[in-house]
Amino acid sequence: KAEEQSVPFSVARLFIARLPEHASVQDIAADMGLHARTLQRRLSEAETSFRAVADFALAVAAERLLLDAGQSMDAIAEQLGFSSSASFRRTYKRIRGYTPTSFRKLSAVVETV
Repeated sequence: KAEEQSVPFSVARLFIARLPEHASVQDIAADMGLHARTLQRRLSEAETSFRAVADFALAVAAERLLLDAGQSMDAIAEQLGFSSSASFRRTYKRIRGYTPTSFRKLSAVVETV
């Protein structure tokens, strides 16, 4: 079971390393020396999916950048491989359920506590 749990973390790490490219399951599987179907099966055994892990990785990478208040949404979107800040905002909100601006505001409040 420990090996199964490490697969999602390996996928997330590789996905983040490939940014601004949004790597496919085939890309990540090749990086890991696996067939895409084998990777999907291992993720399923770990009770997750490639989409869920990729979304998590993208949100984590975004939040690292969002913590730097000096970076514009356009700059963050570009670093993460989005064609526009609007596209980035929509994707982030789909993943997290709140906007990147809301995350920034919340993190600023937390820093003052």
